[in-house]
Amino acid sequence: MKRSTHMASWLARLVASATVVLISSHAFAAGTDAGTTISNQAQVDYAVGGNAQTFILSDPAGNSVPGPGQGTATTFVVDNRVDFSLVESGLAGHTPVTPGQNGEFVQFTLQNTGNSRQDFRLVASNLLAAFGPVNGLTDTEDDMSALTVYVDNDANGLDTGVDQAFVDELAEDGTVDIYVVANADLTLANGDIANINLQAVVADAGAAGLGADTQDDVGNADTAGIDVVFAEGGALGDGILDAQDGFTVSSAALSITKTATLISDPFNGTTNPKAIPGAVVEYVITVANAGTEIAENIVITDTLSADVTPVDPIEIDNDGAVTNCTQSDADADNCEITGTALSIGTDAAIDVDAATTLTITFQVTID
Repeated sequence: MKRSTHMASWLARLVASATVVLISSHAFAAGTDAGTTISNQAQVDYAVGGNAQTFILSDPAGNSVPGPGQGTATTFVVDNRVDFSLVESGLAGHTPVTPGQNGEFVQFTLQNTGNSRQDFRLVASNLLAAFGPVNGLTDTEDDMSALTVYVDNDANGLDTGVDQAFVDELAEDGTVDIYVVANADLTLANGDIANINLQAVVADAGAAGLGADTQDDVGNADTAGIDVVFAEGGALGDGILDAQDGFTVSSAALSITKTATLISDPFNGTTNPKAIPGAVVEYVITVANAGTEIAENIVITDTLSADVTPVDPIEIDNDGAVTNCTQSDADADNCEITGTALSIGTDAAIDVDAATTLTITFQVTID
């Protein structure tokens, strides 16, 4: 009993006078590189009967031998917290294209906010309307073609001749621009919306070329190596992020109308004229541009019946700018008739602005 009382008194004094000090070779903090070894050893100082005793250093299995150099530091290796962001960048909103235009792009930026260097595999695809709006615009089920991914790994802008299709060895806190280049087919029309999805899949770094898709260790026992935890977006994830952007098609939208109106005949004049030989008929060809782009270099051709004879002049009214021309092909005035073929716009370019109308008016007599 006496021995037991003495031990209790010793423990009480130890608790009252001991100071625990951590001797650390690396301070752990958010963002510490994966693979870093964290090593530290605790030290207990104490006194017995008022007399300071030799300190004791810790050991994972326990140490009671006092003095320096005793015990073993407690160590562990920092695991790989995979964290990254992928956002639309470059233009604010969709990229405008015209039908037949090739090589336009949408831009994204990827940032590695994890604690290890990483590769990223990239996949670009056209979206469907069911996905919902992107930048407030819903896909019209009209796709861009030849989607190709280019990564600015050398930070010198888009260079399709050298840029790779994957993110290579992106350091912690590093950012990289990604371009999805595409073609706008001639089948696209004014107002079409082609939304694009870019998917980034985290991949292993450390070797030449694109590494294999990284596998996480969530749910597995802790290992002596570097475990992987997918934590993109601040929560447990799957190592995959998607971002969206898109293209808007801006084009001319032409419609053409041709009408025929009886003007007169040799017997009734202009009163209820009939389409009899000698009657005059007025043709009006209207080209309306309801699009958002200029329709350039318009040429109108009209093969007339052999049973009518055109009458000069031919009037061209381009949104209020009126010119008259004749059917002779020798006067270079933008109108000519060869045989029965009427051509307008062959001598000088005719452009029709967006939301305007071009009107061609001419008369013929019935033979």
